[in-house]
Amino acid sequence: MTEKESMEGLMKKTLSRLSPKNHHFAKMDTSIGVAGLFHSVRGKNRPKVQIDHQLKDRTVRYLCWEVLGELEQSVFLAILELAARNGKPIPKDPKTDIGKAMRKELSGKDKAENLEGKGVLTTYRELLMMLKKTDGKKNYLLLKDALERLSRVRVEEVRGEAWVGGMNLISVVTDGENIGIGVNWRIAEILDGGRFVKIDRNENLSLNSDIARIIHVRLSSWMNSPPHSRTVGLDTLAEWVWGTGTNSDSKRQHRTRIRKALSELMQKTKWKVDFRGETAVIERPDQSVLSVTPNPYLLSQKPVPSVTNHRTDCHAPVLDLQEPEPFYEVYENPY
Repeated sequence: MTEKESMEGLMKKTLSRLSPKNHHFAKMDTSIGVAGLFHSVRGKNRPKVQIDHQLKDRTVRYLCWEVLGELEQSVFLAILELAARNGKPIPKDPKTDIGKAMRKELSGKDKAENLEGKGVLTTYRELLMMLKKTDGKKNYLLLKDALERLSRVRVEEVRGEAWVGGMNLISVVTDGENIGIGVNWRIAEILDGGRFVKIDRNENLSLNSDIARIIHVRLSSWMNSPPHSRTVGLDTLAEWVWGTGTNSDSKRQHRTRIRKALSELMQKTKWKVDFRGETAVIERPDQSVLSVTPNPYLLSQKPVPSVTNHRTDCHAPVLDLQEPEPFYEVYENPY
């Protein structure tokens, strides 16, 4: 079996696991959600930007060759959901060509060079489906551009004055239709149980405006842990969306657009917004923080039967049950 045939087989397995009925969440790196990598962008003039997010013992630095917009945000959230569900570790020394290519494109340096990322196999069509977009030529090209911008984001860690290491945010390897996407070590750690913020993609995709979608992700990151009700200034929200440095006329226009975006968030989701002058009291619904999707396989099973046999050398009962088939098909690590 050739590398391409193997990859196409894995694509079919990946597509078979997608269900539009499920509730879709993305696990995002806290620093990405709070630092604000994504902004409302118009036109092709996208300047280079550096964003530093200060943590307790280190600084996480994001170097973007172009400002990232709402489309890049939506694509990134879809990648995070796919990687959480179907991602496999990319070892330091991959055995397959696609694993080697994804590892190379992540460009890990210094300490990050030895850290594992995660890889996921998908297609342009699958990503467009997850974004609720048609698979026409225009959307295909926009998605391709968004993936390229995301793959050019550099993530670095600095402790004090010492540079620890760096790795690209994602890597993208494609044969034209099928795509192998690698995510860096920080995201891999989160998917394996590290600290993360949870973004409800169903809520986000229900919003029409890019401003509302960007605000939704920033608020979800900020209000990921209690209290789930916060007061925030409209000018602060405007800075989240457009950055700093606007004049007074622009600020008035931005406040109007922020109010409209918050009204949309309130109308189309269960978020609550109470406008109070130039501020807003915003409450995140509990279900967008705590809800989980029950496993359909487990729900379809009969109640566990009573104990059928006992060990004679201890008091603990042993259930004589067969191992259930996994809900998601398990396959070998392709990297």
